[in-house]
Amino acid sequence: MNSQNDFLNQLSQKLGQLTKDDKAKYFMVKVDQVSVSNQDKDVFRVRGTRTDTGQLVYVQSKKSSSGQNLPVVGGLMRADKVSRQPVAGKPEVNLYKAEYFLAYLKNELCLHAIVQPQFPRRNQQTGMDSADVTAFDLETNVQTIEMADVLTSIDQVLLKMLKPWESTTPSALTHDLKGDAIWSPQGNLGATPKVVLRVPGVPQSKWVTGIGAVKVDDNNYRAPTDAEILAVIARNTGLNQFKVALADVPAEKMAGHTMVMVPAASFAVGRDSLQNEKYLGIKEAFNWTDRENTAADEKPRVSRGCKAAFVQLKFAATGRMMVTDVHPSVASRLTKGIPESRVEIQMREASENAPQAQHSPQAAPQAASADRKPSPQPTQQHVESSQPARHPQQSERATAEAVREAPAPRQQQQASSQRHIEKAPPESAAAVPTQFDSESAAGVMPDGGLGFDDEMLSDLDAIERMNQQSTSEYEFGQYGEDDIGDLLHEADQKFAARQLLPSMG
Repeated sequence: MNSQNDFLNQLSQKLGQLTKDDKAKYFMVKVDQVSVSNQDKDVFRVRGTRTDTGQLVYVQSKKSSSGQNLPVVGGLMRADKVSRQPVAGKPEVNLYKAEYFLAYLKNELCLHAIVQPQFPRRNQQTGMDSADVTAFDLETNVQTIEMADVLTSIDQVLLKMLKPWESTTPSALTHDLKGDAIWSPQGNLGATPKVVLRVPGVPQSKWVTGIGAVKVDDNNYRAPTDAEILAVIARNTGLNQFKVALADVPAEKMAGHTMVMVPAASFAVGRDSLQNEKYLGIKEAFNWTDRENTAADEKPRVSRGCKAAFVQLKFAATGRMMVTDVHPSVASRLTKGIPESRVEIQMREASENAPQAQHSPQAAPQAASADRKPSPQPTQQHVESSQPARHPQQSERATAEAVREAPAPRQQQQASSQRHIEKAPPESAAAVPTQFDSESAAGVMPDGGLGFDDEMLSDLDAIERMNQQSTSEYEFGQYGEDDIGDLLHEADQKFAARQLLPSMG
């Protein structure tokens, strides 16, 4: 009976989540085809994969008068204010219309992580404003160190963490959603690696800030050396406070206590995007209002909280990395502070379950297993080594505990990184979208290595006819029922020819 109830509960939850996904008002699409209208070159349709669900989708939208970029093949597109468009007789076809969109070009980055934007601050000497967006990796490259080893070993662990350009494990802070590397081996202007130091049970946390790039002259910069990073670590006030607090504590009292080190990075907001914080499309989504600690006659204090978001990173002509857009992720909950990392959740649950394990013979093996409690042997450990497999986009989905929300896990990012290594299509081919005509509908663009079969042709024909009905001022496609036979023959020929070409994977 229990297993049956578990199955029914899981089925109900899954169906409920799929319904929420389908009704999402905005989502991200990895673009593999772009087609434009024959009648209006600002109207286009994208075919691609939703990054949160893995579904094949078609999204139709229109450029605004502000000179937006069209999406490009191999890039990303965020579809906003989305509404599903039913296709008669084809419920499996996922067609949407988006009132607004944002295209991430191939030379731009789309970071997806838990982020915390900072309020703009003014430099009193220059009179100029600036702001940062800090992102956190709560899933993949979190490290731990035994308290007894903090005085002797932590500097070397921090040195490795403050060089994300050398990381061998892809994470939300090393690669973007396309699989492109965020950090350059030559250093990153406008980006600064950081580490958050936390001890479970101690409310205070400390920050260690590294170096993103070292300026050589007005036109050149380089990555910092180990000696330069170690010098910065040695001067860090928060770390030194930890060391002073531990200096007189006997080793036996520190036994069993662990420090957690959470990777983070701050990215500078571009000056053009900073005015009125226009880079925050939904500014209120990141404002945490502290009503509980506010007197009745006082105005509640507002601070910037943490929330999963998509962050658009561009590069200035000087090579400086800058934030130009931050948009909250679907169903992401706002937290006042940095949420628990996955390893902290494991440690807390292991501690909570410890009394039960002592009284339950069946629970004892679980308490001793590696996935319930970090091993005290190594000085540091990767979180992913003890993690069960999770859904590639679980971070986008709301959970009952807000602190458990985290960026996309390692499985998805490793796959993205592998795709990035493979040979990409020529830039010229990706930059020129097709048109909404019979040729493009018959399958000129790649279809994930499968080609357009009869069913897909029927789907696309239904989509074209639906578009003609729902958007009368535009003509999408120029073929009808009588042309399907010719299109099938043409598609078969092109599919056969396409099999001779190298596969993109």
